[in-house]
Amino acid sequence: MRTGGTGSHGVPEALGILMTVALHLWQRQMLLSIAGGTVFYMLLVQLVFVK
Repeated sequence: MRTGGTGSHGVPEALGILMTVALHLWQRQMLLSIAGGTVFYMLLVQLVFVK
């Protein structure tokens, strides 16, 4: 367990969930919502929240 320092503490996961919900409310297509949320989450983890 890490103590101190900086960390995202679930921010990418929360943003991925919000993107999934937003896509679903906008398009009402389950596959698009899941795929879009997953791609968005992976981009956040790989490019934005780099450790």
